[in-house]
Amino acid sequence: MWIAPNWFKSFAQPILSFLRSVDLNEKIIIPFCTHGDGEFGKIEINISKECPNSKLLPGYAATSDFDDKQVQSWLDSIGILA
Repeated sequence: MWIAPNWFKSFAQPILSFLRSVDLNEKIIIPFCTHGDGEFGKIEINISKECPNSKLLPGYAATSDFDDKQVQSWLDSIGILA
């Protein structure tokens, strides 16, 4: 799992560099982004393009007013223990 800001409806260039520099084949990716207004935009689509052999679980797009209960509900919904 990683956290990244939503930059112009996608992830930041350093995240792209990371995705291209590590072997994520057959790994589980769980995106978590922060945003002011854009939600995921194309982040999940772009991760899928960069990591076609990885398993992408549903992510969470958080605004500044998210709370622990929302995060726990998301983790429960994707079967991750917190």
